[in-house]
Amino acid sequence: MSTEEDTACVVPVPTGGGADAAAVSAAVAGEPADDSDLEMVKRRAEDDAKEAAAATKIQATFRGFKARQELKDVDQAAAKIQAGFRGYKVRKEMKNGRSRRSSNPEQGEAPQRIQHSGSVEESAATKIQAGVRGFLVRRKYQKEQDAATK
Repeated sequence: MSTEEDTACVVPVPTGGGADAAAVSAAVAGEPADDSDLEMVKRRAEDDAKEAAAATKIQATFRGFKARQELKDVDQAAAKIQAGFRGYKVRKEMKNGRSRRSSNPEQGEAPQRIQHSGSVEESAATKIQAGVRGFLVRRKYQKEQDAATK
């Protein structure tokens, strides 16, 4: 009691290519397919899997790019809003006669310079030391940069 439905087998149907079509028609006809046809079908399936993985990677990269771009746009918009509000706040304070510098009426118009105890020689020595230290740091940094580029 063998019918045609009992002997049917499931074969992946590749698209395109004459040799693939020959392998499919041989499998449908019930003839055993040779090894080269099976290898071709397997290779086609592997290629399709690689192509799908590559497409997924491209899509994920693009989605990440768009998300970063949107985040940057939102940050820029927030910065503009904040800057506008700060300007409004300062203009309002100036209109009302208040400013940050003279918010405390006991402070007076402008703060007086604080006199530090010390001689002119100490001040000059401090400036020279700062200059030398800066020079040494810049020289060290330049040497590191030169070594890194070689």
